[in-house]
Amino acid sequence: MPGGTLDGLRVLAFEARRAEELATMLARHGATVTRAPALREAGLPASPEADELVLELRTGHIWTVILLTGVGTRALAAAVAAACPEFPQLLARTTLQYDPHPFLMEGMDVEVVRGPLTGVRGKLLRKDRVSRLVLAVTLIHQAAVVEIHPADIVHVGSA
Repeated sequence: MPGGTLDGLRVLAFEARRAEELATMLARHGATVTRAPALREAGLPASPEADELVLELRTGHIWTVILLTGVGTRALAAAVAAACPEFPQLLARTTLQYDPHPFLMEGMDVEVVRGPLTGVRGKLLRKDRVSRLVLAVTLIHQAAVVEIHPADIVHVGSA
């Protein structure tokens, strides 16, 4: 195997969930890896704060909940499942208007910068989902509508 970019380096990896994959990747690039998982996932114990959250959601006193990780969200849902089986529905009725791509506007001219359509320009028709945008493009003198990940386009002047 050719020399890696990490040849001769000792790397300390704190990752717990993907420790094996990370160590393998680093070693493939020449590093000597020492694993020292810094955190471990554990279930949540009974919590008056979680019970209060459920009460406030049920009564409508909380309008918005921002949960930052899937792991934490699943742990919270599991912790309140017995007392509140409708917890996912309570979260779904919160009203935060969230735009994951605030700098991409419908009608904007864009260019694909990654993938098989690299270099193709089009118009952003719709922000369909968090991870998909719908573009109108012209390929070989034919109009087409494609779905594409937001990370694969950039705003440009005119298409």
